[in-house]
Amino acid sequence: EIDALPYIDGQYNEPAMRAEVERLIAEELKTFAPRPDALAHLPAAEPDFANHPMLQAEWLRVNAQEPMPTMDVSRYQLDPPPKQKQQDPMAWERSVGNAQAQLEHQATRLDNLELLQQHGANQWLPHLS
Repeated sequence: EIDALPYIDGQYNEPAMRAEVERLIAEELKTFAPRPDALAHLPAAEPDFANHPMLQAEWLRVNAQEPMPTMDVSRYQLDPPPKQKQQDPMAWERSVGNAQAQLEHQATRLDNLELLQQHGANQWLPHLS
């Protein structure tokens, strides 16, 4: 039979409580001997992604132990037009437009980080208690 530790909540961050939890865990581990068939009575957990084809594809990729596809970062590069289009004003307009979009994206990220720094922690505090 497996015994559970008593319920411990936010006090875990207090050094005395953390030490007590560690002591209880160490004590339990001295007597704990899991049986190889302890989970045999449970059904195999196979998630159902019938309505979520993207999740299903990712689940199959992970199960096949295939690596995650690399992220395409080419849109974040600030390349000038290719040599054959360096005299084309439209090609330069596209390059400048891309640079402006990148700059605006970075400015928005900075705004979001500043907002998070000013207000983010305070917004989460009520959810933690």
